[in-house]
Amino acid sequence: MVQRYSRQYLILILLSQKMNQVSFDYPNKLHPSFVNLQTNQYDTIIWKGGRGGAKSEALACIAITESFIDDGVILCCREIQKSIADSLYSAIVNFISDNKIDHLFKITLGEIVNLQTNSRFIFAGLKSNITSIKSIDKLRVILTDEAENITQQSWDYLRPTPRYGHTRTYVVFNPRFETDPTWQEFVIRADKNTLLTEINWRDNPWFPESLERQRQRSLLGDAGRYNWIWEGKFLQISDASILAKKLKVQDFEIRAEMGTPYIGIDWGFSVDPTAAIEC
Repeated sequence: MVQRYSRQYLILILLSQKMNQVSFDYPNKLHPSFVNLQTNQYDTIIWKGGRGGAKSEALACIAITESFIDDGVILCCREIQKSIADSLYSAIVNFISDNKIDHLFKITLGEIVNLQTNSRFIFAGLKSNITSIKSIDKLRVILTDEAENITQQSWDYLRPTPRYGHTRTYVVFNPRFETDPTWQEFVIRADKNTLLTEINWRDNPWFPESLERQRQRSLLGDAGRYNWIWEGKFLQISDASILAKKLKVQDFEIRAEMGTPYIGIDWGFSVDPTAAIEC
């Protein structure tokens, strides 16, 4: 049986005549990130890990919460965004609807405005909009999803851009290679103002059965890709590896009935020969 973290609850006191209370829930492992909304201890918040960790859902939750703080702009971005469907837009709209707070937001195609604070969400791809992003007025919060794809040039433009109020940059990604700019920028060169959290499928209290079936299927295949997809480890085995999807790592003991000799084989491919050795 998998032990998972419980959900935490965040209560927002909204600025209305009735002083409505709204509760949002999120994985316990991300609690320090939500506490930071009050303490402002960190200006850079990193959530890294594999699939199924509820990172995108929690990002929508913390984005909505940020919008109640002041009238600052919240930029939701990724390296390439060909349409609004490629962004966090749908996740944020669904979060608003699921929590029945539609009356507190004005939702149009491409923009969401908090009617209590006038904070607004905008959505953009960095590759095609990086120079115009530098001039966004009142930019306070940056939310980046699938940040493993963001280039160093984009980070160089983006990081110094928020300057309004208590600025925060959220970096959500599944590490791919150690040389990737996002890993180098936010993990290797992390400073005291950075909150780093690793969150994976086992930390998600709502991890669905459908994803569990997919995870179990992945366990039967390429161990390197499984660890990358589900455990947030670096991608170690490339698609070019001949037997990449056929590998299985398993401990065993040599028994007498196995007999001898033992044969080691290096499988050839294309014009490369297959080599075998008896030992």
